[in-house]
Amino acid sequence: MAWNIKSWNPIKFVKRTEQVRCLLIGKNGGQYKFPTLLKEGDFVRDVGKDRVYGPMRLRPLFDLKGKPAYLFNEETGAPLQAVVERMPVEVDPLDGWTATPIYDEDGNKVHVFDEETGRPARIVIDETVIRMKTDPDLMGVLTSKTMLSNALNRQPAIAMLALVGLATLFLGILIGQAMAG
Repeated sequence: MAWNIKSWNPIKFVKRTEQVRCLLIGKNGGQYKFPTLLKEGDFVRDVGKDRVYGPMRLRPLFDLKGKPAYLFNEETGAPLQAVVERMPVEVDPLDGWTATPIYDEDGNKVHVFDEETGRPARIVIDETVIRMKTDPDLMGVLTSKTMLSNALNRQPAIAMLALVGLATLFLGILIGQAMAG
C-alpha cells in the first residue's frame, strides 16, 4: 500500500492512526489471534504482514472491561459479526427398551423418567449456537485494499522502461525521416 504522506510531521501521522484490538478467525474457525492493529479510516492494517482487514462497519465484541475487539476473517479480511441463536434439541428417550442416559456434572449416568407414567421422559435441551456472519454489503465484493493499491501502484521494471524508450526513439527517427523526405 502506498503511503500518501501530506506532511512530514510525525505527530500528525500518529494522529491519523489509532490502535485497535482485533480478533482474527482463520482455518474454518479453528484458529484465532488477538493482535493489536492500526486503524486507518474504515480499514485495519497489519503493518508487519502488510495485510488490510475491513471495513469496520459491524459491531465488535466487548470484553468484561468494556473494551471492543473487532472480528475479521484472517484469509479474506472480511469483517465478521457474532450472532447468537438458541436452538432446542430434543433427546429421544427410547433407546430400544431402555431410557437414554444423561450424564451429570460428575460424569455419572442418570436415567430420567416421567413421574406420572413411569416411562422414560422426553428431554429438550436449549443449545446455544454462535454463528459468524459477514457484512451483507460485501457479498461478492471481497477485495483487499492491499490488492487494489498494489494494482494501482505498480512500478515498471527498468528493462521494460529501456525497451519502451528505444522503441519510441526508433519510432521518432522513422517519423522524422518520413517528414523530412
